[in-house]
Amino acid sequence: MLKLAVGDSGILAPPNDLHVNQTAGWIVLGLVSVALLTTLVSAVIITRRDRNPLFLLLLISGAVLFPFFVEPAGDIILATWYPPDTPAIAATILGRHIPWFVVIGYAAGIPVACYAGYQMITAGLEAKRLLLALAAISLSEGVIEMAAVHFGFMSYYGNHALIFGVPLSSLVQNAGMFAVIGVALAALVPHLRGWRWAIVPFAVGMLYLGYVLACTWPNFLAIQGQASTPVFWL
Repeated sequence: MLKLAVGDSGILAPPNDLHVNQTAGWIVLGLVSVALLTTLVSAVIITRRDRNPLFLLLLISGAVLFPFFVEPAGDIILATWYPPDTPAIAATILGRHIPWFVVIGYAAGIPVACYAGYQMITAGLEAKRLLLALAAISLSEGVIEMAAVHFGFMSYYGNHALIFGVPLSSLVQNAGMFAVIGVALAALVPHLRGWRWAIVPFAVGMLYLGYVLACTWPNFLAIQGQASTPVFWL
């Protein structure tokens, strides 16, 4: 297991009393593995149809950059914690545990969501339908996170603006992130030839992290400053 740690940085300490039901943990790992299998089949079909490597590169970004680079940084910014007794920890980076269900979940979900955003933008989807699609993505992701918090798979700590355990800022930011990525891909893809395609995994990962920073930096300051409850709802 990869383990990269940092010293005492003054960041608000995560909870140490969160524990995962082991049976439930393995069940979730199995479910996301089935989802990944579906994504891999989709990758073959879409790549053959489109005759470009876009979906495969989004899959690489979801499998490598998102769980091992974006997630640890995001976990610190959003004060997110996965318990150390979660079944099958893939890595510990910057003091944050990254379970395999997170790695596999990113690999299964990121290419599908990013590609869907790209397709909606390039198809010129009318504003009303685009907003409905984004709302559906936000709602589904929010429900999954709420369930994960409820069953102890993860925790958002130090944040006082929670809806069923999930920060209001996360629910809001989730609605727009894949539209932003879709717009960026729509602008980028027509200019990609040869080695330039290698930009895609990095562009998507860095754009996602920059979007999270822009949306949640005030929350990060409020959490680390242990601000009063009303501040988080502003």
